[in-house]
Amino acid sequence: MINNIGAPSPDTYTPFPTNIPGIGYMMFVDNSYLTSSEMGFTSPAAAYPDAAFPSVSASQRVYFKTDIVVDFRFVKTGDIILTGGNNTISGTIASLAVNDLTFMPIRLSGTMAVTTPSCSVSSPSANVSLSATSVLNLPSVGSTAQETPFSIDLNCTASMSVNISFVPVGTASGITGVLLPTSGTAKGVGIRLTDTSRNPVSFSQTFSAGTSSSGSWSVPLLASYYRTGALSAGSLSAGVTFTLSYP
Repeated sequence: MINNIGAPSPDTYTPFPTNIPGIGYMMFVDNSYLTSSEMGFTSPAAAYPDAAFPSVSASQRVYFKTDIVVDFRFVKTGDIILTGGNNTISGTIASLAVNDLTFMPIRLSGTMAVTTPSCSVSSPSANVSLSATSVLNLPSVGSTAQETPFSIDLNCTASMSVNISFVPVGTASGITGVLLPTSGTAKGVGIRLTDTSRNPVSFSQTFSAGTSSSGSWSVPLLASYYRTGALSAGSLSAGVTFTLSYP
């Protein structure tokens, strides 16, 4: 067998490479793997009539089975490396040949596009408004108030594992999950971020956000006021940026 889109297979059971690193293919005829040096057709069951090749001896003729089953499989052979160029596989993938005679091209009926699964953010920012609260609701350092659910809404191309990390805007508070105000007049208070189990978010660390669905999907979170010191009433705002990754 001849590989039309990459190098020959180096041995009997190594997949043929394609034009995309990390993706190869294997072909089986009647459950026998085809290599670059052998046909894989055995026990001939039907042949062209002798009259069709009067000058070719029987030992030089190619025989074919009339009921062969061909199994074509793409195989992941390593890290799949996609570039900004052509990340598709199409056309004539391979050919069967005897010596210099190529007699059976094997073509994909369409184009196989290889893409990297990812999620896009449905909105460029997630604005969370916490209702006003009294200083009486924050009686001591470490107390919280006005817990408010919100979510980061995504659109994902496939179901996959999604990791997320958060980095505070401005100065870090030194308290896990707590953002210091970036503007406003309030003193002694910050904003705490947690997951829905109320585990504080560890900033600048990657953690699992779960397994996405294909299409619309959300990462649920909670925000609340968090007392950090002596209180002074006023307004405040804080910010955080997030990064998605796919393990």
